[in-house]
Amino acid sequence: PFKTDCEELLGRFQQVESVRYEEFAAIWRAMDFSSVFYGMITNYEKRPFTRLVFTTVYDYFLPPYSFQIRVGALYMFYGLYFTQLVWPKEKIWIALKDWMCVQNFLSDALTCQHLDVVYVYRKLVYEKAFFYTAMPIQVIVHGCSFPNQADKYLLSFMSSLFEYKFLLLFVCLQEITNVHSHYERIKEALQVSTSVSVTPVNLSVQLQQCALEFQQWKENTKVS
Repeated sequence: PFKTDCEELLGRFQQVESVRYEEFAAIWRAMDFSSVFYGMITNYEKRPFTRLVFTTVYDYFLPPYSFQIRVGALYMFYGLYFTQLVWPKEKIWIALKDWMCVQNFLSDALTCQHLDVVYVYRKLVYEKAFFYTAMPIQVIVHGCSFPNQADKYLLSFMSSLFEYKFLLLFVCLQEITNVHSHYERIKEALQVSTSVSVTPVNLSVQLQQCALEFQQWKENTKVS
């Protein structure tokens, strides 16, 4: 499994007790790590696998892993992003909740003069490799219809499933609200005209209203 390969690479990198990129690159080449993409033949297989690769590495890029492991994960992002076989390139998702962790990590690297780390991150930013998102993974609320003569246990299960998905939707809305509020604060700090906006006014409020209307519709559907 790819996770095992990640742990093997990061384990070897940890043993060298260095965060220099040249040390990591030597291990990468010795393991021929870019060949992880070669097993996928069709684009239908390549893109989901590439997403899985970045999602797996992302876990090692965050606390509670040590600084060196997180550096190794960043270097893995760098190598995997430029060796992936899909086009347009799949991006690396960074969730809003993890943004401060990433910034603190970069601040520590800069303070300690680990310039390899800073360069690799900024190179990825320059290449637009990162996709800044509200959630770390894609969240979709699927519609579901119940059979007319459904068993009561099936209905109970489907109802619980829907409630779980609806909870995810509200979590997503909360993240969108946070992002939108941050955007408005930046505009205010930069003294940008209120007429300038890349998002609708009161975006989060509108989305919440749509969600509430959808919930009401589902309740009415249950009653009928």
